[in-house]
Amino acid sequence: MTTVNTRYGVFLRQYRALKKHGMLDSVPVILSEGDSWFSTPLYPNLLDCVANATRSAIFSRMEKNGDLALAMFRGANLKDIRRRLHNIPFDLLLLSAGGNDLVDSFLQGLFNGAKPMTVDDAVNRVLNSGRLEKIGEAYRRVVTVAVEARPGLKVVGHTYDYPRLMGEPARLTVEQIGLIALFKRSVGDWIGRHIRVALPEPMNQQAFARVLIDHFHDVALKPVQDAFPDHFRIVNLRGVLTEDAQWNDEMHPSREGFERLSGHYRDAIRALLPADKRPGI
Repeated sequence: MTTVNTRYGVFLRQYRALKKHGMLDSVPVILSEGDSWFSTPLYPNLLDCVANATRSAIFSRMEKNGDLALAMFRGANLKDIRRRLHNIPFDLLLLSAGGNDLVDSFLQGLFNGAKPMTVDDAVNRVLNSGRLEKIGEAYRRVVTVAVEARPGLKVVGHTYDYPRLMGEPARLTVEQIGLIALFKRSVGDWIGRHIRVALPEPMNQQAFARVLIDHFHDVALKPVQDAFPDHFRIVNLRGVLTEDAQWNDEMHPSREGFERLSGHYRDAIRALLPADKRPGI
């Protein structure tokens, strides 16, 4: 039995049914929040692949395409996370966030009017902006809330993998999103077009994205893990996908790619569950 839903009321009814029948000792109860790696509707994403492979688990899912860590880990949304954690003894809080904060309008503003430069100079523009530290502060806020609400909870973040299809938009089909695909055939790209003047060579664009993902781990995520060693874990997904066919576009793996990543991700979160609940994942 695997239950995946985004409606909290439905999740609560399922949780109460499991509690009534004394099944919570063996069923993982998981809260998730994040961006398109957890929510893209085009095909099964990272969390879909994990959920579809589980034997017994229930998920309360809050993620939404395009969300920023700077927005989702503050204000009303952070209060909603706190409320859910207070009300339900979740076993894990899974987070997938930060990628959108480093692309699109952020890069557009950072490289507007830029002249050709080296990869190091381009990366230094990002580092000097303080954006990575702000993402780290957002993670620190949500982990602090999680620890206060549920002291024994494990919070899990993950890196992104290294992009291979720089400048490639996501292709939309009728099978994926319905008839709207006839009017909007693609979305993106989110990186290449904004750095193309500064880094004309595709090889340098790819190197820039690769270094940026390493800094996302080192500057944004790692300090949070150091501050909360008993509560926050990082699943390292860098370097898993090595073929172009494993990517759908510039930022999102293909279905095959997500399935491959999900094996690593699933193993990591299973190890964080109580022993009696690990068979459920």
